[in-house]
Amino acid sequence: MFSNLVYMHKKSIGSICLFALSISAANATAITGAIDSDPGDGLIGGGGWSDGNASISYSVKNRGGSWIYDYMWSTTQADLTHLIVETSETFKVENVLPGSTPGWELGWFERGGNDNPGIPAPIYGVKFFGEGMLDVFRLISDAPPMWGDMYAKDGKNGKDEVFAYNASFGLTSDALIEGMAPPGFILVPDTVSAVPEPSSLAMFGIGGFMILLSVLGETRRNRKAVRRI
Repeated sequence: MFSNLVYMHKKSIGSICLFALSISAANATAITGAIDSDPGDGLIGGGGWSDGNASISYSVKNRGGSWIYDYMWSTTQADLTHLIVETSETFKVENVLPGSTPGWELGWFERGGNDNPGIPAPIYGVKFFGEGMLDVFRLISDAPPMWGDMYAKDGKNGKDEVFAYNASFGLTSDALIEGMAPPGFILVPDTVSAVPEPSSLAMFGIGGFMILLSVLGETRRNRKAVRRI
């Protein structure tokens, strides 16, 4: 098990209303996508989340130097217990900005006991807690996007563990952020970069947003070997 690597943020009353405020938060162009558990559609599901019964969609946009990551988990059966969204290993608590869905944890997550059944490998990232078959989460950060991993779980469907993860879990992609999404990935926070100059931020309203994203898309993830403690 990993020790002293999970940070908790207490959930406040009214958090389920947060997503309702998210869609109108910025004028920047959003990059959107989705994967689901139909065969070949990018999401591998176990138990009740196989055969097209589960999906995750994402929307990422820039607002004044911060990045807004919106995720929606949807399934036709079995309530979501938690969703883990990968981040770079340099991502810290201070990189989660006000306005994010409360109740998150940050750290390394792996399989152990009843935790994270079917997860292919340990993952470092932000963990959100679900409540039903349709859950929405927001992460606001100063970290720009990269193509990365996710993992979701419920309890058991009969004797089968119920879980899902992206089909390219553990791999990396150099695909440009604004281009066609590489198979089996979602957009997640990368290493924090320098804040753009004000003149650069002004470009977002006139199309420069896509130019900046093509530069950010060249960022490569540094996946270090996992050491179990």
